[in-house]
Amino acid sequence: MAVPRLADEARLQLIAAHAIAEDLPEPVWDPSSSQIDDGGQQRWRDPHPEHAQQIARWIARWSHNRAENTTDSYAACLRHYFAYCEDAGAEWSDIVGLRDFLYGLAYPRIRYLQKLRRARKPKPLSRGQQPGVGWNTICQYHAAIAKAWATEGIERPSSYTVWREWFDGLHRHLAAPVDQKSGLLLEDLTAALATIDSRGKDLVALRDRAMLLLGWHAALRVSELCALQVEDLHRGPSGWLLHIRHSKTDQFAQGRDKPLWPSEHQALCPIAAWQAWCQASGLGSGPLFRGMTKHGTLRAASLSSDSVRRILGQYVDVRNWGAHSLRIGYVTQARLAGAATEEIMVVTHHRRREMVDHYAQQVDAHRQGPGSLS
Repeated sequence: MAVPRLADEARLQLIAAHAIAEDLPEPVWDPSSSQIDDGGQQRWRDPHPEHAQQIARWIARWSHNRAENTTDSYAACLRHYFAYCEDAGAEWSDIVGLRDFLYGLAYPRIRYLQKLRRARKPKPLSRGQQPGVGWNTICQYHAAIAKAWATEGIERPSSYTVWREWFDGLHRHLAAPVDQKSGLLLEDLTAALATIDSRGKDLVALRDRAMLLLGWHAALRVSELCALQVEDLHRGPSGWLLHIRHSKTDQFAQGRDKPLWPSEHQALCPIAAWQAWCQASGLGSGPLFRGMTKHGTLRAASLSSDSVRRILGQYVDVRNWGAHSLRIGYVTQARLAGAATEEIMVVTHHRRREMVDHYAQQVDAHRQGPGSLS
């Protein structure tokens, strides 16, 4: 069966004519028109029930081979897109409507970046305060909508040269420095542990200490840290292993074991911290890191990713901190200690060495340069 064409020649000409130059065309849609006030905060309104049901059917179809975070992101993007289509009277499969939607989202950020480039002494806002949406978010929306079209047997917009040229122009005007989080190095880790210890040896402190040390020594993503079970750390014939049941690079949940080494310094040992936490909490199985009630009772469910970020952020005094700082910090510290990329990948489980090299590029630049010549 032939795949239905997404656009005729007239619609494609409208895309080609929408040149995103320094003199920006005015958007035909304002995102605030699809938002409502929810207790003093603006949020996207929900689409009509029939559209919400269509999105739910798509998500159910995709969930078997997509990570939960990915399908959640796709669902949110599609809800926003359908709210726009309803307000603008646009067809959800119209390529011009998609252009107007993405451009309306990006327009405030492009204007902001233009002013920043022209300023004599630019004072950039933090990413969370910048208006509009950035390139990564635009790509999320584009991927979700293109996936919906492909599911319904409609051509993806990227199959058209005109669209790819327009989309590249949008990318150029949204270009901004990569917002890479700072790595948590060994000295930062030691300082964070000292802050935890200064608050006593109660259950919260023992949990947070174990969470910080396991996350750093195993170079874990925050989703992997949240998913850990008590029984996932075990001793094998050749040493300690941490079982990762599911990860970003293991979508089929086949599971992998990571080597984990005890530290010569008891205060920095992830295994000792894990044992202390399990002994004090009485946990023998189930989620390893859990929330607590105000009375100090352990909850049954594991901590969420947002909770882990918030908890660890209380102890970290690092510029541009994020939960990924544990993973970046381990890679950077290992490279400082002379570890090769292949050795680091045994722990991080990166598929490509380029990502490890990217994290460690500042270390490599100093190591490989000629040094001070004065």
